[in-house]
Parts: sequence; structure tokens; C-alpha cells
Amino acid sequence: MSNQIRTISPSTHEVIFDQPGTSLEEAIQVAAESKKAFETWRTSSLEDRKSIVKRALDIVAKNRDELSKDLTTQMGRPIRYCAAEINTMRLRAEYLIEIAEESLSDLPGRPEAGFRRVVKRVPVGPVLIAGTWNVSQ
Repeated sequence: MSNQIRTISPSTHEVIFDQPGTSLEEAIQVAAESKKAFETWRTSSLEDRKSIVKRALDIVAKNRDELSKDLTTQMGRPIRYCAAEINTMRLRAEYLIEIAEESLSDLPGRPEAGFRRVVKRVPVGPVLIAGTWNVSQ
């Protein structure tokens, strides 16, 4: 079985991305580095985290035209919809930034004499999300 990662354009059926996959050793190293980086992230203030996400959104906006071409090439998405899709993603992200403080605040527990209960919402660790980008039948 090949460890090659290939993306095939759904509209042209051409290989548009072809690169060796990650070895198990490389994946373990990435996981270790992610855990190490997370320790810095978890001690950052919410304002600092929001600032980082806003800078990332600015980078996405700056590269919107190139990203639109990538969406079209990789997914077959008509180019005329791509910029709006990227803009909509940004609006959703900005909304989540806007509600972050309230959404991530501590929750009071049930009152009981002699106890102080609270549910704290804290970052718990890095997450890997793996999904298909385009799927050919």
C-alpha cells in the first residue's frame, strides 16, 4: 500500500497534488510538538488567543483569490462562489470570537452550604481533525 497522498480534480480527473504521506515516526513527532505548543497556548489569555485567530483570518482574507482557485481546482466548486464562501467563513469565525468570552466563562454549580461548585472551561489539549477534502466516486 502506497503512503502517497494524491488529490485528483473532480472536474478534470488530473492529479493536482502528489506528495509522500507522513510516516508513523513523523506523526509521533508532530503530536509531541503539538502538545508542547499547546502548553504555551493554554497559558495565553483569551484576548491573546482571539488576536492570533484574527491575524489568521487576515491572512486568509489576504489570500482569498488564491484560496478561491484552490477550492475550484480541488473540489470543482464554481469559482464565482468561492470568494463568498471564504467571506462567510470569516463572518462565522468573527462571530465565534465575539461570543468567546461569554461562551467560555465558568459555569456556577448548584448551590449547597459549605461547597463552592463551578465548571471551568479550560483548553484540554490539541485536536486532530482528519477528513476528506474531495471524494471521487
